This record gives sequence, structure tokens and C-alpha cells, in this order.
Amino acid sequence: MISSTPKASRDQTDLRRGFCRTYALPLYWLVFALFTTVAARDPGFVPHREHAPYPWVGLTVTCALLALETGILGWILRPRSFDRSWGRLGAALALYLGFAAVTCGPA
Repeated sequence: MISSTPKASRDQTDLRRGFCRTYALPLYWLVFALFTTVAARDPGFVPHREHAPYPWVGLTVTCALLALETGILGWILRPRSFDRSWGRLGAALALYLGFAAVTCGPA
């Protein structure tokens, strides 16, 4: 089958697709880990903010949970072989809605 798209254009498309499939989830984790690091600076309502210690343990646990959730997302989606797999996408969405309900619920 002869394609009307030039080979160089197809190579660039394949390269971009491969880059996204390889690095999208680690970049997703990195963005939210950095966001978590910035958010950890705000201790919430405390009388003297300067006396509130930086929550290293909470930050470490949160980043580890983000890594675990991102790993599970990668395991479900399998980005290298993902080609419009709506079942895997639906399963990942259902799982993350469950995570959101558990972690973002009332305290």
C-alpha cells in the first residue's frame, strides 16, 4: 500500500507518538510532584506560620502515592500498545474516580 504522506512526515509523527507514549506518564508524575512540593509550603491555619515545620513525611508519602497511582495508570493503559483501547481507558477512569472519592472526600 502506497501512502500519500511523505516518509519524513510519517517518521516525525511516529517519533512524537513514541515520545508521548514513553514520557507522558513520568512527566505527569513530575508535574504533580512539583505541585505537591509547592503546596506543602502552606501549613494551613496555624497561629504562627514560621513555627510550623515543613511536612517532609507528608510530602514523601504523597509523592510515593502519586508514583504508585501513576504506575497503576501505566499498567492499566500500557501506553506502548495503547491504540484506542476504550476498555482500558474506561477502567483507568473508573479507578481514578475511585481514588478521587477516597482521597478527596470529607475529612
